Amino acid sequence: MIDKLLEVNPAMDPAKYPRQQIAVRSATHKYIWYDDRPADLYNLVDDPGETHNLLGSGAVVDQLVVNELQEVLASWRANLEVFPPRPIDDVAEMDTTTMERLRGLGYVA
Repeated sequence: MIDKLLEVNPAMDPAKYPRQQIAVRSATHKYIWYDDRPADLYNLVDDPGETHNLLGSGAVVDQLVVNELQEVLASWRANLEVFPPRPIDDVAEMDTTTMERLRGLGYVA
């Protein structure tokens, strides 16, 4: 799939984008978990455009806010029934019909 995206946009840097990310927000903050890099935290009141990551900036962070959002995210993930979380390196098996459809769309060679 990445190969096809690179054909369309050769300047794209695939390493820039995480394999998985999940966001959770409150009325004032947004926390984004990534599977391959440190999380982000944005103050939506002071920074509605989400341009200043509080966790990566050395800014004073309200650890209670971070803990609360992490707990909400963990609870949500633990209670997924339709798409339960998989270990990061787990690879899902695909049936032949799905593989043929993906191949027909150009996602799989």
